[in-house]
Amino acid sequence: MAIPKSAVTTTTSFLSRHPPPLIVSSVRIQEKTRNSITRPTTSRASRPASSTTALPPATKSSTTRKSPANDRRVVEPFQPTMMFNVLEDVINNFIDPPLRPSVDPRYVLSDNFAPVDELPPTECEVIQGSLPSCLDGAYIRNGPNPQYLPRGPYHLFDGDGMLHSIRISQGKATLCSRYVKTYKYTLERDAGAPLLPNVFSGFNGLAASAARGALSAVRILAGQFNPANGIGLANTSLAYFGNRLYALGESDLPYAVRLTSNGDIETLGRHDFDGKLLMSMTAHPKIDLETGEAFAFRYGPVPPFLTYFHFDGNGKKQPDVPIFSMTRPSFLHDFGISRKYAIFADIQIGMNP
Repeated sequence: MAIPKSAVTTTTSFLSRHPPPLIVSSVRIQEKTRNSITRPTTSRASRPASSTTALPPATKSSTTRKSPANDRRVVEPFQPTMMFNVLEDVINNFIDPPLRPSVDPRYVLSDNFAPVDELPPTECEVIQGSLPSCLDGAYIRNGPNPQYLPRGPYHLFDGDGMLHSIRISQGKATLCSRYVKTYKYTLERDAGAPLLPNVFSGFNGLAASAARGALSAVRILAGQFNPANGIGLANTSLAYFGNRLYALGESDLPYAVRLTSNGDIETLGRHDFDGKLLMSMTAHPKIDLETGEAFAFRYGPVPPFLTYFHFDGNGKKQPDVPIFSMTRPSFLHDFGISRKYAIFADIQIGMNP
């Protein structure tokens, strides 16, 4: 999709005020009329292993439009989801308490945090200086970027994962931005509207939370989505081990991704490591650069509340090590390792249903 002219103008004015010291790269994008805008497609890679769940068959992408007032996505729902969307609007408009700034989309998705569109591989023009021919690699960042503008409360962490990459090779730089094609993303893209519950912003007052839980249960019974396929966003981090690159979010399994030779980003699928990783894992595994091993953990609301495991240098998952000394469930987001120990903090942010 075309980048709005306002976004290009803002970027240009910023660079004019703060020019980089050596090299400036710019992207020239031609304006297109609305009728000529097409969503870029990514070629599907062959299934690399039996433990990577392939993406669903390609279907026609949903239509999104830009709001001229604030330049954000809004939903154009299709018939199968109309009834559930009406029920969700009732919750948003009549049951939700007043939105706090931390979950109010008007504040959360403003300025630098406003949603952006996918950008196909686009070669950057070097304005000054040159890129060394020996420099060959890519810099990739992961972060939340909602596919649709939310109708109710929204937390920043509830955005769909989007990867932004700059590939440098043979003296050229190529910029690309792609969504991680998670189960949630593809399901909602094909439906044309949000379907799956938001983990962080879904809890907004007792009555509204209960109503959203009931609505999610009805969606499951109606066959709109299957929670067994995961509801993760893969929006937190990236990790490279076992000769694979993974987009991670601690509420789901990793998603294997790859960077193509032309700078595009492809999602290979949800990866369970030959059926040995059945639940979620931390989004911040630790990599031993000498051995190639990766160390990780997961936490949950039922005993054992903390489980430690690692992957060998070839990316093979090793047996779980339950840690029963953790006597209560807690939101353990990160940990540390040394040559002999894995260090977990006994934090005070606990789960108390």
